[in-house]
Amino acid sequence: MSILTGYLMRSILASTMLVLLVFLALAGLFEFIGQLGSTQGTFGIPQALLFAALRMPQLAFEMLPIAALIGALLGLGGLANNSELVVMRTAGLSIARLAGMVAIAGLVLTIFTG
Repeated sequence: MSILTGYLMRSILASTMLVLLVFLALAGLFEFIGQLGSTQGTFGIPQALLFAALRMPQLAFEMLPIAALIGALLGLGGLANNSELVVMRTAGLSIARLAGMVAIAGLVLTIFTG
């Protein structure tokens, strides 16, 4: 793996993880609020928090594909905003090679979604 491929993958994966973290925070909040209506008897606020926390892995698995798409767009957008993609193209990197590097990042994320 070249340095450029690693740099591009880091940018895309970091953006994807940030998007996934935001999605999980929102989904966890909504899950917790949804469980607050059920708090009675032995099922209180700590149990509602625990229930919401235990749903996070399933929610992460469900949200990872859309987070990967948005993360790739944000990562490449950040590179384009800083003119880094222009520098890569000027240095002789073809669009096909750039797409291949993005595909490698996509394959890494595919491993996590089964």
